[in-house]
Amino acid sequence: MCNAPLLDWTFESLAVAGVQEVFVMCQSHFESIEEAIRNSKWSQTVSPLKVHAMKLPPTTRSFGDAIRFVDSQSIITNDFVLVSGDMVCNVKIDEVVKAHKARRKADHEVIMTILVKEAAVGHRTRPKGETAVFTMDAANNQLLHYEGVPAVPKVNKTAFPKALLKGTELDVRYDLIDCGIDICSVDVPIIFSDNFHENDLRRDFVTEVLTSEILGKKIFCHYAEDGYAARVRDPRTYAAVSRDIIGRWCFPLVPDDNHPGGHQYEHLPGNRYLAKDKVTLSRNCKIGNNTLIGPGSRLNDTARVEGSVLGENCTINGGAMIRNSYLWNGVSIGAGCIIKESILGANVVVETGAVIERGCLIGEDVVIRTHSRIPEFSRIAKKKDAAPDEEASYYVEDAAPADSDSDSDEDQDPLESAANLRYLRLGGTGKDSSESETEYNDSGSEGEADVHDVYDPAELGRDPWSSLRRQDEFGREAYQTLKRGVDEHLNVSDVALELSTLRMASNADPERIKKLCATSNYSSAFGALLSALFLAEIIDEDVIEAWHLRPDSRGEEGSNLNKLWRVGQAMLAALAPDSDEESSEEESEEEESDDEDPAPAKPNAASKKEAEESDDEDEDEEEDEESEEE
Repeated sequence: MCNAPLLDWTFESLAVAGVQEVFVMCQSHFESIEEAIRNSKWSQTVSPLKVHAMKLPPTTRSFGDAIRFVDSQSIITNDFVLVSGDMVCNVKIDEVVKAHKARRKADHEVIMTILVKEAAVGHRTRPKGETAVFTMDAANNQLLHYEGVPAVPKVNKTAFPKALLKGTELDVRYDLIDCGIDICSVDVPIIFSDNFHENDLRRDFVTEVLTSEILGKKIFCHYAEDGYAARVRDPRTYAAVSRDIIGRWCFPLVPDDNHPGGHQYEHLPGNRYLAKDKVTLSRNCKIGNNTLIGPGSRLNDTARVEGSVLGENCTINGGAMIRNSYLWNGVSIGAGCIIKESILGANVVVETGAVIERGCLIGEDVVIRTHSRIPEFSRIAKKKDAAPDEEASYYVEDAAPADSDSDSDEDQDPLESAANLRYLRLGGTGKDSSESETEYNDSGSEGEADVHDVYDPAELGRDPWSSLRRQDEFGREAYQTLKRGVDEHLNVSDVALELSTLRMASNADPERIKKLCATSNYSSAFGALLSALFLAEIIDEDVIEAWHLRPDSRGEEGSNLNKLWRVGQAMLAALAPDSDEESSEEESEEEESDDEDPAPAKPNAASKKEAEESDDEDEDEEEDEESEEE
């Protein structure tokens, strides 16, 4: 981010706040992170921050497992600050720590203070993924109830216990950003160790502390009224935080003042930053406002860069235009190319005349061939198993001529349109990016999406529980637990607790629980399961799309399989921002047409005559009855 590792911006934020020692707990890519820390300024003797990298054991599957491991190492002996590794902040955390200690001194049951910041629902740094409703005591900001709000399915209501309405003035807030900074007491790791079912800091730990009468602990919120704090959780917030750093909203975290990457930048009017080391600029090139040019980069004749970040040793050839984009180290842009609102990884080559539309993610070492046109929101990565000399295997060759109308949906193959999915991610999947991104082969067509082995398509239409039931005791008990939860309409959290306890008691692989839930045959629970698996990043949008496009996934009209297919269709529609309004309008029109009674037909002359004759007959029958009675 802005030519420095994101983790370095987090370290810089902690150093500005006066923190002296940091433990980095990580599992994936530990060797790379350890090497980056060793080669950074934080390993020098004059560094104000002492950084330790600690590798989590392979059995660590969740945040709760990580905290339990920390507790087992006896690292924490006093109050500590818990932060996410994707945080950029200039808030004075030391003042938040003082406020927390003052509360704890007055009441030993206070175990956590959560840092939050006011922000409108559409704020640029507010994540599109899961947010939360905070219900607090208006007098002292004690957190009384916490409810996570997922992105899918969309909800517009919240609920909290009636007991909170008795004599307490409540402050119910949805306009708060969770900064990912918590001041914790030594009791927090202990509670995690005592409750093995707690895996998520917010949904599990905070919720249980607030609802448990046995624990009797208290959590407070602290408003960051001054200063900047945000997390980088997806491409959208990545761009927003980058712009805020360049726009000096994060001062003193700015490129020209102690840049975390060790580079020296000159700050020019319009928030333009030029590295002081070997930047080559043609006389006719143009650098717009809010732009950062890294060391060793070169802009040739008539090249134009606006609102963008260029990494080290980037080359922009004549006539090329870069707008609101982020180019990492070693990127080469050919003459006449157009790059719009996209992220290009290291060593990407874009050949002459190519166009990359907005919202694209281009993985490192990818080559975009001459006059190619990459559609909006495409994701392109080098094949995972490609050899270094197999360049053709990850070229995008003539995806669409630059002068053609690529936005038209007519005659477009549905499998090719899958590459245009909107990018709505809630963070990394824990895998290498090349495993989950859309791949292209040498012919320019879309490769197969990674399905993460969540389910076996061959088992669709058969009993999805059979393999689990006949495997072992764990499979049989897990089946009975989940079946009872669905049949008796139990709370999802209660069923999850039972499954987690059963898994740990049986020492079973968590992937078996995921597969068990992913292959559920209960149509009533399918929507909730699909949403939960998506939010937990067990499956992603590409997997749902690939399943939905399979001819055999639709089933016969009215069948259970068709009902599940329609649930997936509704979820995909909710994930596509452009189709939300259209689908809602269509649904409302359908509902109105269903609710309205059919207009009565206008009677013609024949029908009038028949009606009159029937009336005359009725009158004759009534007269006959009266005469008989007399």
